Amino acid sequence: MTSSATTRLYAESSQHLGLNSLFTDNMILQREQLVPVWGTALPRTKITVEFARQRVSTITDAHGQWSVALTHLKASEVPRSLCVSSSNGLIQQTLNNVLVGDVWLCGGQSNMAQTMDRYLIWDQVKGDFSNPYLRLFKIKEGGISSADPSKELVIDPFFKNTWQSCTPDFAAKFSAVAGFFGMQLQQDTKVPIGLLYANRGATQANSWLPRELLETNPKYARFLDPSNPNFKESKNNPGAIRTPSHLYNGTIYPLAPFAIKGVIWYQGESDSRWAQLYADLQTDIITSWRALWGYEFPFLVVQLAPHAVVPWDQLGEARAWVRDAQYQSVKAMQNAGLVVITDAGEGQDIHPQAKEIVGHRLATLAASLDDPTIEAGCPKFEKMLVKQDRIFLRFTDVGDGLETRRVAMNRAAGFLPGQGPEPAIAEVGTLTGFTICGEDQVFVPALARIISQYTVEVFSPHVSVPVAVRYGWANFPLCNLYNVNGMPASPFRTDAFPMPSFTGSVTTSPSSNIVSDWGSPMQVGNVGDGAYEEVVVDGQSAFKTEGLFLYFVAPEITKPATATIVVQYHDSGYDPIRMLYDSTSDEVYNGNAHGAWKPGPVIQRDGTGRWKTVEIQLPDARFSKACNGADLRLQSTSSFTISDVYLKTQSLLN
Repeated sequence: MTSSATTRLYAESSQHLGLNSLFTDNMILQREQLVPVWGTALPRTKITVEFARQRVSTITDAHGQWSVALTHLKASEVPRSLCVSSSNGLIQQTLNNVLVGDVWLCGGQSNMAQTMDRYLIWDQVKGDFSNPYLRLFKIKEGGISSADPSKELVIDPFFKNTWQSCTPDFAAKFSAVAGFFGMQLQQDTKVPIGLLYANRGATQANSWLPRELLETNPKYARFLDPSNPNFKESKNNPGAIRTPSHLYNGTIYPLAPFAIKGVIWYQGESDSRWAQLYADLQTDIITSWRALWGYEFPFLVVQLAPHAVVPWDQLGEARAWVRDAQYQSVKAMQNAGLVVITDAGEGQDIHPQAKEIVGHRLATLAASLDDPTIEAGCPKFEKMLVKQDRIFLRFTDVGDGLETRRVAMNRAAGFLPGQGPEPAIAEVGTLTGFTICGEDQVFVPALARIISQYTVEVFSPHVSVPVAVRYGWANFPLCNLYNVNGMPASPFRTDAFPMPSFTGSVTTSPSSNIVSDWGSPMQVGNVGDGAYEEVVVDGQSAFKTEGLFLYFVAPEITKPATATIVVQYHDSGYDPIRMLYDSTSDEVYNGNAHGAWKPGPVIQRDGTGRWKTVEIQLPDARFSKACNGADLRLQSTSSFTISDVYLKTQSLLN
């Protein structure tokens, strides 16, 4: 009895008995449902598992695999032992200090992954962060990648290959969101709580989906295309760990069928570029994970926090569309819930400090699953009524009614919530965050007020015939509509307007023939990092980049002019092609720095495999060879093919 995890009473050298690595001392077993227990032994051996007066047996298969199930255990804070023995009783393993309660899988990207000791609040709370009824199990930090579904489980070495009781030392190296969630939930429910840490920062949803699901949905073709940079190893993608499905295969798949109460999930920032797909992606994660476990466990989603710095988003609203996708996905599914954190973001930091708000709201939502008297819902838009120049909005999940609250979020990073310089503040009593539009679909800031327990009135003196309202519709919204129970309203829109292009991408059309009024062809620039090869694609001569850039040179424009550029490109791959050009705008024209140029429109590739053309207007073209000796650069994160670039100019001077 020298090991804290196992007691070997006797073993012949040829005998063997093993438990899956999820089963260790200090573990939590899931209450009130089937609890699989599995492992390995010699083929055709009888295995018996004993726990809480249950005794179940099975015979290993020809490969030595075995599995049994304990049934409907009652929650218990009393430490007990789980014993596994072979048919002759000569080999036995005993797990000690085992409790029964609720087990939650904690998944997502960096806002779920980042550890407690990375946040300023940790110094304030760590002295009280011990709880013998909260147990932590951490898959290797950063996750495990596998090309195929794998049952190999890799535990974070700091956790010593075992479940650990929550102490400040172990909580410091566990997820901050999950830590606050688990501590609050244990105190609220009074049952033991187990947390499984399985996540990785900067990951897209497709990394967490099974390959066969990605392959059968044409919408997901962009993720499986060879142009996807996540297939290639890089400094930020070691071992190409972000390859589609690899984290599902290596990090999630090994956990099933370990019995869990449910999942808490915080992810979506990395999918903002294709917000139009995110409702499907999130739905498919929920559906496929439930299929893997074999039952519809609760799935609790954290809606994205406010964050202002999204450099490629020219409209400042890409994250709003992801939040809407998260909301719509959860709304359409059974046994799924949403946590709104519009008051817990930061302008400059994608990893906001207020992780205790996230954890506590998740805990309230989780506790409400078993106690319907707990008010955990956030106000949700239900319907609208237009009367003259006003729009009246009705909400559900208002509890005892709607109210405003004070919201203070930092614009700068590195401060406790609301304590940074010049924070963004919405005061109590003044309802903020609404915009309104007329038939022109141009949204302007709106005035709003709560007029009943369920209803908000919205209007603007600049919109006499209103058509639609949006709330919290920005990357970094400042909004303060709550229910009396303290839950913020989810951002929403009443319209069904099409999603815009966040990157300023331009409309393209199929093309295979040169049109005379396109203008004159520009010459390919001979620039060092613009290497290319001449190819023929579908019978058309073209230039294919060997790197990521392609330069073009125009006749010098000596007077201010508008330029019409026509680009003929092959629509293979999915990465956008970006344009930069020499401009007369002040920031470019007055600059003497080598290579000064201005970002232009974006050409969005859709992988159709066809030749396409796009016409681009540049109202401030200069074209004086200021761009590395060229006038215009096309670039992408993967190779692309251009047939020609054509130019027409019109002088702005008489």
